[in-house]
Amino acid sequence: MLRLYGYFHDEKRVYLVTELAPNGELFKLLQKEKRFDEPQVARWVSQIADALAFLHRHHVVHRDIKPENILLDADNNAKVADFGWSTVTAHKRSTFCGTLDYLAPEARLHHALPHATPPTPPFRRCRAGLPHAI
Repeated sequence: MLRLYGYFHDEKRVYLVTELAPNGELFKLLQKEKRFDEPQVARWVSQIADALAFLHRHHVVHRDIKPENILLDADNNAKVADFGWSTVTAHKRSTFCGTLDYLAPEARLHHALPHATPPTPPFRRCRAGLPHAI
């Protein structure tokens, strides 16, 4: 996870002081490279899975995992970032949140079934505050 060192705010915005991720977004690197080799992908998947397991142990649900929200540090380590849609909860959630382009097909199918009870109005993006510093 991208480390949060601190924050400050003014009347309009909150500014986060985070760890530097000089190699940018995984998404932009994928656009440039077109494909990655399997050992590198396995390393990133392992790092992302470890980060998500840590978050879940602390009852944090990210809700917007996508290549744009995975940043790369100077050593090309994957760092989960952008906790804007995250929530802190010990209970199962039933809202649709995040980026619709990455919504799982089964979530769309579940929502489209007539007997399914939609948890929220169709694909409403939900807002959540920043999680507690971890």
